[in-house]
Amino acid sequence: MEYKILNTLWTKQVNKWPDLAAFFTFKLFDEFSEYRPFREAGGKLIGEGLLNETEDGQYVLTYEGWNYCKANFKEFPPDQWWPEEKINQDNLIRIVGKENA
Repeated sequence: MEYKILNTLWTKQVNKWPDLAAFFTFKLFDEFSEYRPFREAGGKLIGEGLLNETEDGQYVLTYEGWNYCKANFKEFPPDQWWPEEKINQDNLIRIVGKENA
């Protein structure tokens, strides 16, 4: 579940604001069956300094989380929310370089 959260935040951040001009956030509502594991995983990632939680309960990458994703995104399992949105390769290359994309 931790990777699913990170992979979702990473993909959407790269696609929408690769320059970090704004930050992508999301949350699950308690009617989702994955809500409890989602919250537990998010709490763990917050404890590790990779996420913050907004006032309205949405998760967002910290700068440390952004850098962690930059260094480790290739190891993430493909599972994420909204998987139909693939990562923008041009933005990815701008962030990590062609040799690392």
